[in-house]
This record gives sequence, structure tokens and C-alpha cells, in this order.
Amino acid sequence: MSDLPPPPPEFESESSSHHPPPPEPSQAPQPAKGRATTNIGEDVELAGAGHRLLARIVDAIIVLVPAIIVGVIGGAVLVTATAIVFGLVYEVSMIANKGQTVGKMATRIKVIKTEANMPPGWDASFYRWALPGVISIVGTLVPALAPLGLVSLLIYLSLLWGKNRQGWHDMVAKTLVVKL
Repeated sequence: MSDLPPPPPEFESESSSHHPPPPEPSQAPQPAKGRATTNIGEDVELAGAGHRLLARIVDAIIVLVPAIIVGVIGGAVLVTATAIVFGLVYEVSMIANKGQTVGKMATRIKVIKTEANMPPGWDASFYRWALPGVISIVGTLVPALAPLGLVSLLIYLSLLWGKNRQGWHDMVAKTLVVKL
């Protein structure tokens, strides 16, 4: 035993254990990187940019093949019209009903509502297609507005810095793209 009094509280040694204050109740825990929580609290694993790009390439091929065939038969003007109509019907109907296009099925990813792990439905699927789609169409059909193609590209690239790996089209539609 030492005859010395204990040191004052402001001079406690560094070996003393200090516990940080508990988190505020309003601060919800953040999901791990590459994961998100739906609005109903379900934890989901987000799809990466590589899977999403590969799915987009597969889907572009699926849309362009019939458009090129129609163009060979009916003329070059029909290529663009067919690609637009077929792309709209293909993308919106597949995402609305299944949450997946053929490209997304091949890469094992899926589009879901931010509210729950279910396909987004017709409205959200249309909004998700329309934001990049309409900008690309206008840029294609109006030569003076061709730089709009860069805006469309930015919409897709925004998933690289967007919260929950959401592109602007996902944010507008309130969707997430997740791994299966």
C-alpha cells in the first residue's frame, strides 16, 4: 500500500478505460459497405458496377438485334424506332414484373423497391427507364442535342458515387439493384 493519495481525476493515467457515450437512439446503425437496408429494415447486398454494366451490355444486344433486323428489312430509320419501342417494352415490362431483364438474370442481380425486396412495379420501372431513355432518344434524334448522350452516361455512372450504389434513375424510381 502506498501512503500517496490517488491522483486527481483530470490526471488519470492513459491505461484507465474510458467508454464512449452510447449512440443516440435516433442514430440508426449504418449498413456495411456494399449493403443497404430497405425501408422495412431488410438487409440486402448491393450489386456492383461491373455486374450492372455486363447486364446492360447483354440487354443492349437483345434490344439491338431485332432493331437491326427490322432496319435491314425496312430501312435505317426503323432501326432507331424499333430500338426505342422494343427497349421500352422489354426493359419496363421485365423490371416491373420480375425485377430482372435477361441481362440481370444472367448476372444474378435484381431491381427492387427501396421499400421492400420486391419488383418495383410499372410506375417505378417506367421512371427508371425514362430518365436515361428520353435523354438518349432526344440526343439521338436531334443532332444539335447529341451531347445529351453524355448526360445519359452520367445518369448510369452516378451509381459509382451515389448512396447505396444508386444511379440517378434508381433514385428517381426509388429502387435498389441487389445481388441474388
